[in-house]
Amino acid sequence: MTNDSERTSVIAKIGRLAHETMGGDDLTAFLTYVDAFFPPRTPDDLLENAPEMLFDIALMAWQSSETRQPGEPLVKLVPAKDKSKNWGTKFLAILIVNDDMPFLVDSITGGLSSTMGLRIHMMHHPLIQVVRDENGRRILGATDNEKCESVMFIEVDPQADVGVRNEIEDTVRAILSDVRAAVQDWRAMLAKIDETVASLTVNPPPISQEEVDETILFLRWVSQNHFTFLGFREHKFSGDPETHDFSSHIQ
Repeated sequence: MTNDSERTSVIAKIGRLAHETMGGDDLTAFLTYVDAFFPPRTPDDLLENAPEMLFDIALMAWQSSETRQPGEPLVKLVPAKDKSKNWGTKFLAILIVNDDMPFLVDSITGGLSSTMGLRIHMMHHPLIQVVRDENGRRILGATDNEKCESVMFIEVDPQADVGVRNEIEDTVRAILSDVRAAVQDWRAMLAKIDETVASLTVNPPPISQEEVDETILFLRWVSQNHFTFLGFREHKFSGDPETHDFSSHIQ
């Protein structure tokens, strides 16, 4: 990883470039954004780019994310060597701005590399605190009611085909939707585990206490970040538990 002095030098160079094109509150807010966008853990292969390129990347992310409603992801693809945007990278750049939540990085990188077969050349994932108004516009200089936003800047193999780029964007949006659904349901399922453990403790079924205790231990174990919950199903059985064929309910 780049050391602190090298990072400070790079950010200073970006700041000088920003002073040439910006001023006032916009400049102050952008420089704060740059410091968060390039944190100490920034990948070396990103900071090794020319300051002009890093300035373009940060400015693109800053401008693109000016307005975003919570709950609605921002996905933007910038083709390699896009002269209209003074873009000099040889890769396809993917910018994703989303509410911060678990599973984002693994899900996106897995979808791009495993599902779509794309080679990921660089992955950058800063977390940035943002305040937005009721219309989703960023409020400069505000700190009350900050929300953490996940920003992903990814470089993959260049794609000249517009159709392929559209497919990449659609895939990314679908993954983000699935992750949001899983995260929202995940918390509810953890609560359901607590409810089940309490029920087994207070009102155990007519089976051996050893089996009840083993079930409770297992449920507590899987709820401690040992399992990713994607679904929940509840079964209700009737009849004598001593003679009922429970295996007939397993599909």
